Amino acid sequence: MDREKSIIKSELEKLNKNNTHRFHMPGHKGRGEAFALYDYDITEIPGADNLHDAQGIIAKAQKKLATIYHSDEAAILVNGTTTGIHSAILGSCAPGEQLLVPTNCHRAVFGALGLGRIEGVFITPEIDRNLGFAHSISEAAVRQALAKNPLSKGMILTNPSYYGTISDLKTIAAILHEQGKFLIVDEAHGAHLRFSDKLPPDAISAGADVVIQSTHKILGSLTQSSLLHFQGSRVNRQKIKAYLSLLQSSSPSYPLMISVEEAVDAVPLKRAKPYLIRLWRPIRNFVSSRMVRSRLFCMAERIRSRIMIAASGCFGPGASPERKWKPGCQRSMAFNAKCHQRIICWR
Repeated sequence: MDREKSIIKSELEKLNKNNTHRFHMPGHKGRGEAFALYDYDITEIPGADNLHDAQGIIAKAQKKLATIYHSDEAAILVNGTTTGIHSAILGSCAPGEQLLVPTNCHRAVFGALGLGRIEGVFITPEIDRNLGFAHSISEAAVRQALAKNPLSKGMILTNPSYYGTISDLKTIAAILHEQGKFLIVDEAHGAHLRFSDKLPPDAISAGADVVIQSTHKILGSLTQSSLLHFQGSRVNRQKIKAYLSLLQSSSPSYPLMISVEEAVDAVPLKRAKPYLIRLWRPIRNFVSSRMVRSRLFCMAERIRSRIMIAASGCFGPGASPERKWKPGCQRSMAFNAKCHQRIICWR
């Protein structure tokens, strides 16, 4: 029997042929600097170091990355930000302990709560009623959650959000630290923030204790590669590292590790502002056109209306039983079910 070969590769080649402009991840958009992948796909032979016990070239690269991001310590991740989130939460909270969790966080957070039998104290983000999505977590919401749950160990916060909104990280970190609690930030979409003062402050400079970044989303590393940063002494670093070693592959990919370092190296520190301005200028010029802007707003409103119509009847007391929101659905996809921020899957 003839066997079809290279099914995935062949189909991706068809997609790439028609996909002339990528408006999706990863950040390199298929235009990264190529290197001979198989030449660098090795294992932990002498001289190649070991990600799970880094003492040589990997340790040196991680130290450089920590210096660039001004963190105390950095760890390259080969199982994505998901594993970083799992490890940070499991290494910081014991079973039965409480963690402040905004409802617009990534599903990895809910996975960690389940794996560690950790109690989530849920906070609802501020909602933009006109645009129909969550903005940020307010200082008042954090204070209120802490007042009602004084035994909570800390908080995890997604910043920037999936809509590009930001919270006042510096103030939130200060509130938590005043009470001896930690702040973990899922900065999956913010690995670029360190490189320009024209952008919102990054989580490390704002005072977060643990920060996880998807370098493949905005920067140019390969999909599934990420960074985790430590700062201060409020969390148990060794325990988090132990979970990283437990949850990540015992055969870490060297091409993934190389891509993280090279993606960060590709942003020249002395010319970071011009670099990011060059990225932004064509977008700004495109959107600044009155006609284009008007058309974009019209398109956005039409899409939003369709989403709202599709989601109607799925939530609230008037929803039909077969379509009503159930706890078994992906909670991380819901910012606020009553406001229809996202279409939720149902069973």
